[in-house]
Amino acid sequence: METMKKAAIFDMDGVLFDTERLYCDTWHRMTEERGLGVSEEFTSALRGTTGKGSEAVIHRFYPELDAAAFYAEGMRYVKEYTKHTLPEKPGVRELLQWLKENGWPIAIASSTDVETIKDHLELAKISSYFDVIVGGRDVQNGKPAPDIFLLAAERLDRKPQECFVFEDSPNGIRAACAAGCKAVMIPDLSPADEEMKEKACICSSLLEVREKFLNGEW
Repeated sequence: METMKKAAIFDMDGVLFDTERLYCDTWHRMTEERGLGVSEEFTSALRGTTGKGSEAVIHRFYPELDAAAFYAEGMRYVKEYTKHTLPEKPGVRELLQWLKENGWPIAIASSTDVETIKDHLELAKISSYFDVIVGGRDVQNGKPAPDIFLLAAERLDRKPQECFVFEDSPNGIRAACAAGCKAVMIPDLSPADEEMKEKACICSSLLEVREKFLNGEW
């Protein structure tokens, strides 16, 4: 694979921004407020999903809830909170700068809606690094289906196998592999189990990802 053909596709929450904990805390708080049991399995199943996929998870764990309304309420809270506080993950700017300097086209493929993605990138002042933005509503099937990464690769004018995908969730890694991309997992709340170690390269942070590129390991 020639270097000039490579492209980078990033998930957003848990990869660029330390927001997965906020989502997790939000779902925990909302279930507690309704007198429901708090389940780590529930919040883990929600990671990397979007829209109808998220509603299906909510219905599976809490069939008594209005899944669409519950999901929408949580998303509204997170969106409002992150207007003021948006912590970055280590190595974001260093890796993006290296990729841009070396001519890599860069995309975001996130389960979040495009409007929120753009708001986050503008707030962090890193929107200029990204050539393509794909949100959860742009595809019919959310992660772990490959749709979002296939669309990102198409918009980058690259074959899926020419794209590195940077993800933190098992569902995201499964989607990247199903698309035929090179999957790199930077674990956040979900640890890298044996399945993930078989499917993806595991890095502790985006700083380590950059080091691998600098050292010619990829």
